[in-house]
Amino acid sequence: MQQQHKGRKAIAQTLGALLASFAAATTAHAAAAWLVTHGPVEGQELPAFPPSFNSRFPNNKFEVFVYSDAFTVGDQQACHAIVGVSPRGSYQFPIHHYSTTQTRPGKSLTVGEAHKFALECVNEAIRNMLSDSLDRVYAPYPAKQDK
Repeated sequence: MQQQHKGRKAIAQTLGALLASFAAATTAHAAAAWLVTHGPVEGQELPAFPPSFNSRFPNNKFEVFVYSDAFTVGDQQACHAIVGVSPRGSYQFPIHHYSTTQTRPGKSLTVGEAHKFALECVNEAIRNMLSDSLDRVYAPYPAKQDK
């Protein structure tokens, strides 16, 4: 009987630890930025935004817009990325946005190479955005006036 009690206690402790870990992971995920991506780069590939960014732009009100592309033009490979903050669910291009374009010699890109190059551009655009004052990152669209 005593051994059965120890087994239940161990299971309860393990279950408690798992639930606590799950709660912490859920809380951390809920605080993460909401990402809307256009192009080959997906949100799960991007590094986490710092807590100061996430508290300034909570994911229930704002989304991080991410556009990416990589392509070839003649004998040059190019990538382009644009990132910015928009109201969540607004489908608006961010007024104040950060972009980067890179080029390098090369005639063609495989799908994997294009994806990796686009990710480099997105990460650079995100670094540009995060290096700016958070007060400058977001600009709301002007209110529509009735005519």
